[in-house]
Amino acid sequence: MSKDNADRETIIKGLSEIGGFLVQVASAVDTELSCPTRCTNSEWDEVRKKTIKHLQKLIPKYSMSLHLPKDEMGISAQAAIASLMKIQYAYTHIIIMLDMIRGDDFREVYMDSLVEISKKVYDSILAFHTAVLDYDGTQKSIENGLEIVKKLEREVDEENIIICRQISVATGGESGFISYIMRKIVGELEHITDYLEDVMEIIDDL
Repeated sequence: MSKDNADRETIIKGLSEIGGFLVQVASAVDTELSCPTRCTNSEWDEVRKKTIKHLQKLIPKYSMSLHLPKDEMGISAQAAIASLMKIQYAYTHIIIMLDMIRGDDFREVYMDSLVEISKKVYDSILAFHTAVLDYDGTQKSIENGLEIVKKLEREVDEENIIICRQISVATGGESGFISYIMRKIVGELEHITDYLEDVMEIIDDL
């Protein structure tokens, strides 16, 4: 095995470990956002604790930077890690905002779009993790994963346009606190797919 191939496999293995935690975080957030009548405070409290622990466990995983090659591949890998850190921050921000509106019902008129966006973001994280987990020394799994992530990113953008219109119609153009926070949550979810696409493109070019 060449040095480049060895470095590439080490990098992808490290990113896969990070992806495993992100899948669990994405699943927890998606479950909470997809609850039509909102989960009870006690349920969210328990899920929140576990999710925060997953996010905390991510931090030591970034130490993979210590083993990155000191060349262009290492620089690219560092950029991928930076984007994954942005995803971690985005999810942390979403959790904080969910704390602010827990127990409140979302208007049904735009609940469907929120559920669709949340599910597509989860699917994107899952596609990323599957792609790096299935890496076998070729780029096939990475290319397939990138294609899925790009498709989902476009769909999230489209759903975001829909939900913004639905919120405007439902509120008569006067957005209250819940609607404002929901817009912020949707914005962070949209950012996650953007960051994930960046990560997948970097990996594809390694």
